[in-house]
Amino acid sequence: MPFESGSFDFVFCRFLLEYLPDKQRAVEEMVRICRGGGKILLQDLDGQLLWHSPEDPELQQTIERVANRLQVPVFDPFVGRKLFNLCFEAGLAR
Repeated sequence: MPFESGSFDFVFCRFLLEYLPDKQRAVEEMVRICRGGGKILLQDLDGQLLWHSPEDPELQQTIERVANRLQVPVFDPFVGRKLFNLCFEAGLAR
């Protein structure tokens, strides 16, 4: 990102990581531009809208076809469950 290290007190990222090819690098950049003691807030998909109750087989087939097409090449509808590890790997302890 075109910002100096430690430029921001608060970094907010919502519904972006699901589309990025290098999610780890993006989180590392967010950590870099956030000042020490600042806050980073990440929000993203974790399979939302992929299942319904009561289940409708025709709707479920359509949803699966759409989700499969979106995954090529980088869309990840389950990135939400990976956020903790992405942050941990970027050096965040809390």
